[in-house]
Amino acid sequence: MGRILILGGTKDARLLAQLCVDRLGPDTEVITSLAGRTRKPQAVAGTIRIGGFGGTAGLTDYIKNEEISVLVDATHPFASTISNNAAQAASKTGIPRVMIDRPIWGLPTELNVTRVPSLESAAATVKKRGSKNVFLTTGINGLDVFGALTSTRFVVRQIEDHEGSPPFDGARVIVQKPPFDVTDERNTMSAHGVDTLITKESGGSATEAKLQAAADLGIHVIMVERPALPAGETVSSPEEALGWISGALGS
Repeated sequence: MGRILILGGTKDARLLAQLCVDRLGPDTEVITSLAGRTRKPQAVAGTIRIGGFGGTAGLTDYIKNEEISVLVDATHPFASTISNNAAQAASKTGIPRVMIDRPIWGLPTELNVTRVPSLESAAATVKKRGSKNVFLTTGINGLDVFGALTSTRFVVRQIEDHEGSPPFDGARVIVQKPPFDVTDERNTMSAHGVDTLITKESGGSATEAKLQAAADLGIHVIMVERPALPAGETVSSPEEALGWISGALGS
């Protein structure tokens, strides 16, 4: 019996779990691990595990104790800590590992974009440009770097209302869950008088519409580039991951 561990929390992970359950048969167990940050996660096929592992050592022990056959890193492109832990744990245990490297967005040709390596660089760019109304769509973590920009008004989007307030005064929080379409994104940006959008280069269709909306409205985009992936095999979609898993399991 093969046991597949999917490090999830993304649409790609959910799709892959369903594909594995549907096509690999009853002799294969599919386990999807979620970090537990979302109060009401979407349904996932197979077995769900919620919570952290306790770093590389904890993940290594889990793989050994649960006799995991294959490890799939289907986490968010910016979840670099768990991706590095997965690489090290797979190396220590000797099991096959693959990463789903989601394709980056195809940017509208008319988009005015500045690429930066970090949120700190994004904050410095906001200050340099003198942006007045900034739409932050990078998640709730790490936003303290914008706290010193007291002359800028921030609108912070989060997907659930329990995520907490931004760690600085004067920001307005809006709760919106993807997927978003271009009309919705244009309406949101127009309603808040946005002149600058800050986003991470996460890729995926669920959040791509904001880029076209920004292009349509002439809004400048500050794009935080992805961290480098650890070395290892990659695929670009759940379907490709399924093929790789089948080969790794010899099925």
